[in-house]
Amino acid sequence: MILRSTRTAATIVAGCLATLGAQAQSPFAKALPSDTIAFLSFPDITKSLEEMQQAPIAKMWHEEEVQDFVADAMAMLEAKWEEAAEEGQAMYESGDMPFNPADLSKLQLHSLGFALTSLSLGEFEGDPFPMIGVVAHAELGESATIWRGIFDAVLQRILEESDGNLAITSWKAGDTEVRTLGAAELELPIGLNVAFHGTQLVVGTKRDEVSAFLTSLQSGQARLTATKNYAACAQAVRVDGAEVEAFFRPNPVIDFALSAVRTAQADGELPPFVNVDGVERAITALGLRAIDAIGGISAYEGDHCVSRSFVASPKDKRKGIAAVMAGQADLSLLRWVPKDAATVSIASLNVGAVYDAIVGALNAYDPEMAKSLLGQLAAHEEQIGISVKDDIFGAFAGDYVSWQLPMASFTAAPEMAVIAKMNNQDGFLNALQKAADMSQGRIVLEQNERRGIKVYQLIFDVEVDGEIGFNPLTMFVPTFSFKDDYLVLAFSTSDIKRAFKRMDREDDPTGDIRTNAEFAPYLQSLPADGLTSISFKDWKAEFEAYYQVGTTALAFVPLDDEIPLDLSLLPDSSTLTQHLCGSMTWTRQTDAGTFSSSVGPWGPETVALLTGALVGGVGTATVLQASHGGMSRW
Repeated sequence: MILRSTRTAATIVAGCLATLGAQAQSPFAKALPSDTIAFLSFPDITKSLEEMQQAPIAKMWHEEEVQDFVADAMAMLEAKWEEAAEEGQAMYESGDMPFNPADLSKLQLHSLGFALTSLSLGEFEGDPFPMIGVVAHAELGESATIWRGIFDAVLQRILEESDGNLAITSWKAGDTEVRTLGAAELELPIGLNVAFHGTQLVVGTKRDEVSAFLTSLQSGQARLTATKNYAACAQAVRVDGAEVEAFFRPNPVIDFALSAVRTAQADGELPPFVNVDGVERAITALGLRAIDAIGGISAYEGDHCVSRSFVASPKDKRKGIAAVMAGQADLSLLRWVPKDAATVSIASLNVGAVYDAIVGALNAYDPEMAKSLLGQLAAHEEQIGISVKDDIFGAFAGDYVSWQLPMASFTAAPEMAVIAKMNNQDGFLNALQKAADMSQGRIVLEQNERRGIKVYQLIFDVEVDGEIGFNPLTMFVPTFSFKDDYLVLAFSTSDIKRAFKRMDREDDPTGDIRTNAEFAPYLQSLPADGLTSISFKDWKAEFEAYYQVGTTALAFVPLDDEIPLDLSLLPDSSTLTQHLCGSMTWTRQTDAGTFSSSVGPWGPETVALLTGALVGGVGTATVLQASHGGMSRW
């Protein structure tokens, strides 16, 4: 539930996000170091809030039925919020709060960004010391003076209560004053550096990085945005107009982890047989070094949210697990998917590449050790009567389709099926049987034949805490069969039979998912070449199902008398689902990397809502606690 303190908090939030004027791109990413590891940016919060009003969740909130349902709760929380505000004002006037809480409603926030700029292991007084570079940036608009007053008051209060252990020093980056809060008697390599550059706030941990960042802000010099990796991601995902932008380079994190392991080894904290150079070679062989950068954005387009991401991984670098997604998705499998399916997935996977990646990593780590381990594996395989490579990893051809119908109740699994192309179904079945034989009864592979269909079930004999009243594992009994070189997996024999019937039907789009009103529009927009996977969800059907099941369960949940909610006023599901649509995510590989696109009803506002609900919940709990026991001093 969104608190009606969001009406009061809306005053704060709306003030925080007052109009500044749209900007094509925040200066934040531009001013970051060229070797920045990761950042998350909200470049134009003002525009985002305006466009968020067209989002489905905002339209749901404004429905009269929803407002009627939450009205009493909002009134209660509004009263509690006002009580807390009055007490906060009294604390400020008595000197127990370092800033005036009345100023909170005047605050503005137009853009916000966080970055992990560097990671390394330094040294302090002879011991390893993590040097973590972080930079945060915010555009505060006309409220910058108020923000500065709050920061000044908070820093001063921290200083006063540190008993002389902390100190604030001032220095200049160009014409901008920077204050550093750090240890008074220790020359630590990092601290808290705070600067106000015009209406912009900059906070960072490393003095040299903060200085360079401020210099770039002042000069307009492009650093990170001028690099090849950033440019490749930005061009692929089209960053202009993004509500949220993210960027990540994984290799520096790998380097930091390896340096930490090497330091631990040098200090004698690792067994002598660990080969750190071998670990690095294994990481490369696994393909973890194949990713140069990952970029992504999220933006609103009308009442839809569009998210795009790009993994910059050139084709000639891809190996190991980076080669798993390598084939063209077979969209002809859609002919087997029921028209009323709520979720659908299709992909082409090179499952055998996983085995090859593991073996390659072992050989890269230590060829002699790999030879010994693979020899032992071969001996066990011969003894058991299976081949891990051929009967498990090599058993799957790669193409698969899965679907699920809407949930009907909490006590029964929804109808679903997975159909996967097989290379070696006999070997796969033999491997499962051998695994069951070695499980000492914990896994049982049952075989039954009904009306000419041979069906297998995997039954797990696992004890479950009886306090919940039933064993949830009974809802999920993996059941599978084979048809025309395909594995058909479900949770019941009846689901298997329905899937078989669909596989036997004529190829008629009018009877399958291809003519589903939510799915069909997306199907026409999928790329023809390089498509490796698609994933669809009918949010109208899914939300309807979960809402009906959830509201039914609520009838059995006793509500505290102090919670002013009348469950008889719960909105009708159609009031909410009318604003929803289906979502489609697809992935495409090119020579430069892997591109993913997602379109659907949920966007950054969902994250904001969850964050707001969490903050609001904590705030409400604090307010309620304060109303009983009073608020503690600052």
